[in-house]
Amino acid sequence: MQGSLHRLARVLASPFLSARNALINGLVRTPAGLAAVLDLLKERDCQIIVNNGNHKVRCFPGDSIGRNLFIKGEWQRDLLQHSIELLPGPVLQDDAIFVDVGANIGTQSIYAHQSGRFKDIVCIEAEPENFKVLKFNLVENRISDRYAFNMGAGNEPAKLRLYRNEKSSGKHSFQKASGDFVEVEVDSVEHILLSAELSLDRVGLVWIDVEGFELQVLKGMSHLLDRRCPIVMEFTPRFYGRDGVEEMISLISRYYDRYATFDDDARTSPIGDLRNITEQTDILLGFDQPGS
Repeated sequence: MQGSLHRLARVLASPFLSARNALINGLVRTPAGLAAVLDLLKERDCQIIVNNGNHKVRCFPGDSIGRNLFIKGEWQRDLLQHSIELLPGPVLQDDAIFVDVGANIGTQSIYAHQSGRFKDIVCIEAEPENFKVLKFNLVENRISDRYAFNMGAGNEPAKLRLYRNEKSSGKHSFQKASGDFVEVEVDSVEHILLSAELSLDRVGLVWIDVEGFELQVLKGMSHLLDRRCPIVMEFTPRFYGRDGVEEMISLISRYYDRYATFDDDARTSPIGDLRNITEQTDILLGFDQPGS
């Protein structure tokens, strides 16, 4: 008799439970609800897996990358797609390599793989916790982790302090700062590739996001620069200072004539106009290949 009453109670409660769950789901999907969930997860210092149908990404919900993945389902995917669209056809060979410098948790590597334009994906990420998540994301999305390297990229072999940013997994930097740090191995992009027996001539696109260390990374890419390899990078004057900006322009202008930005009109400008940039800006080099 008691069992029958329990079953009857469950049957009667079912519509109310469904209505409750629907109400909760509706509230969570509002901007305020999503923000509340993210704030709760942030306080618990945890990781989540965002399922976007054709790929999954484990991330840290408390930082900007994780928040965008949780709310929008992606992180700068349009930037990568636009970069590929701007490149002349011959640049991306059938065996092209995508090199992700400062790969973080691997979002751009996943998008590059899913574009179908790259045979191999190379990831270079210095921060150990980021690297663990990166490896998980590669394997989860059926991308070989053979070319995933837990190290930093610079202009020469070294051991440097990587300063951790407590608020964002994407803001760790080799720029001198106070606070927590980890010592990591650093080498040039080209030496990392050659050590893995990868031809530099196969590189179709280099993606650089290294929080102010861009000049050092570029200095370690002499062969790639010489062949005007396409590069997407953050250009952040506040990291470089006036002398650093001039040194960056001097280096880039030896190999590239113009750069493109990713605003609505896909504006292109002479390299010297980088002096006019005051805020962090994503730029593309190498879209104007000879004969394109």
